[in-house]
Amino acid sequence: MKVNKLLLLVALSVLFVSCKDGEMAKQLDGVWEGSYNMSYDDGSKERVTETLLFSYNENSDDDNGTFTELLEGKMHLTDTDGSMACNYRSRIEGRYEVLAGDLYLYYNVSTLTVDVDENDIDIAFDHALDQLEYEAASVEYITSTLRSPKEEMAKEAKKEIYRTLFHQYKQTDEDVGFLDLKVSDAEMSFDTEDMGRFTFHRKSTPKSQDSSDSVSKSN
Repeated sequence: MKVNKLLLLVALSVLFVSCKDGEMAKQLDGVWEGSYNMSYDDGSKERVTETLLFSYNENSDDDNGTFTELLEGKMHLTDTDGSMACNYRSRIEGRYEVLAGDLYLYYNVSTLTVDVDENDIDIAFDHALDQLEYEAASVEYITSTLRSPKEEMAKEAKKEIYRTLFHQYKQTDEDVGFLDLKVSDAEMSFDTEDMGRFTFHRKSTPKSQDSSDSVSKSN
């Protein structure tokens, strides 16, 4: 009888955890937004706004549904002559699962897109002479190539950002989740291994087609 009671307790415990996971996965349905700052070894800094759109599927056997991750970043690079800022937007899709209280995002790297154009590049100089030299060089560059220097900068930035994000998503270990997931009507939070705890705020009600469309159009 003791053995049977122990097995029953184990079975009930597993069932309880599974039900709780399913409830949190369903609560995630909708649009969430959060932001954070990044610093790099080369001295550059980045401000990122991340939007997560979860679409819960109770009939899925392998996971809890699909998600879309949208990033809006602004990178800053400063040197002795001045500074440069670059805005970018990225999008990637995948599938998600809540397992034992942790959130797992399985990225489909083939869906990754990055957008940067010349209007996303902003250059500022500390001295007027440096500004004049840059403007003179820009005129010469446009005359010889019929392209704006910022257009070329945007193209290179897009390649580098795509390459960086692609490797980050590709190297994501499916066995390492976002730990200790907490979900309420207004907030979602979880722990990361290298950047502490992240908090997201709900931007739409579940199953809101209007919110989904507005996110897609804005990006």
